[in-house]
Amino acid sequence: MKYVLNNNLSLARYGDGEYSLAFLTGRSGYKGIFFQEADKLLAEKLQDTLFNPIDNLLISIETTFITTSIQYVIMDYERSPKKYKGYLSVYSKNDIGVINNSETRRYQLFYIYYFLKIIRRSSVPVLGDARCFFISNFWPEYCRNQMAEIFELYKSFFIGRRILFVAPDEPLMGVSFRTLVDNGIIKNIKEAYFISVPNKNCFRQYDSILKEILKFKDVDAVFLQCGPTATVMAAELTKKYGKLAYDVGSFNTALLKAAQVHGITF
Repeated sequence: MKYVLNNNLSLARYGDGEYSLAFLTGRSGYKGIFFQEADKLLAEKLQDTLFNPIDNLLISIETTFITTSIQYVIMDYERSPKKYKGYLSVYSKNDIGVINNSETRRYQLFYIYYFLKIIRRSSVPVLGDARCFFISNFWPEYCRNQMAEIFELYKSFFIGRRILFVAPDEPLMGVSFRTLVDNGIIKNIKEAYFISVPNKNCFRQYDSILKEILKFKDVDAVFLQCGPTATVMAAELTKKYGKLAYDVGSFNTALLKAAQVHGITF
């Protein structure tokens, strides 16, 4: 987050869904995920963005599972209930959940495979961490009592900016960015604008969504919450139109949790 903010970079993130859509094929062609159907053009765009550098764009990938199959989750900020093998106690009893099972080990093999594919083919010089907007995964910072610093970085994405939120009014997880703004959880922005998109299969409407975004001439940043479409759209907005664009995923859930649990606003 510091690298993105200090260098005024856009951000595109790759997780298991983006890898699956970009590379996995079956008898009938590319495979989809539950909120985005397969599409050959989307697969091509995802690969092109991943392998070819774009000025002022940081490509971020899943990094945790490259080194370990153990996942630690700060319980105050977990996005959704999980089956925890155990807990750690740092500031209160059982405040960090531990996941280590056959599924996480499969995830590790999955992400290592694609990491090796990326470093063999990609000419992108710097890679970021795709979990940057998942507050529950900042467990080392939590243990070092640095969560206030994380929240300040989150606030820096909003303070004094005119932001265009391209996001569903009914997201698959949490409440909408519109609701966060209306309820003062996001409050330090200069101006908020909204484009409503579907919560599934956004790539069907790629061209029309892009056309709507380009109508907004005087925004400082575009927040994209539209699945893998956000990954490639952040790249296109940066490369072709010189816009600052963030593929934010379920950032809304992190902000909501911080507000609900600790009364933090952004």
